[in-house]
Amino acid sequence: MASKTGALEVPEWATKSSHPGVCLVLVKDDVDDTVYPLSDGAAYVIGRVTGSHNIVVSHVTVSRRHAMIVHQNEKSFLIDASSNGSFINAVQIPSGRFRDLDDGDVIQFGEAPFAFRFCTENPGAGPGAGLGAGAGAGAAGG
Repeated sequence: MASKTGALEVPEWATKSSHPGVCLVLVKDDVDDTVYPLSDGAAYVIGRVTGSHNIVVSHVTVSRRHAMIVHQNEKSFLIDASSNGSFINAVQIPSGRFRDLDDGDVIQFGEAPFAFRFCTENPGAGPGAGLGAGAGAGAAGG
């Protein structure tokens, strides 16, 4: 049975990522700022609501439960459930549909820019820690 997180529902096929260093990186002023490890759970809700496996983004353009990143083994997907939209590499994704994520993708939740990465060493060590080869890639468009 799938579990619900607000308007977002974790699919039954969701698993933990088989990539131990998968992370989401907040980008501020074209600089990698904060690393959020995504390897401990099957799904992560991005929005203004706190909770287990949630990434809290306090920005007026981000909904309470804006989007969700879901893993299935080595693949990761993004689904949008917001009114302000989510973007992958500056292209808005249709609400309610899963879209593949690749290492280095720039994701925007409302106007909040992030990068999806396969971090290398100790991604939980704090701001900028463990960033892989794509660390300086593509924060533009935000």
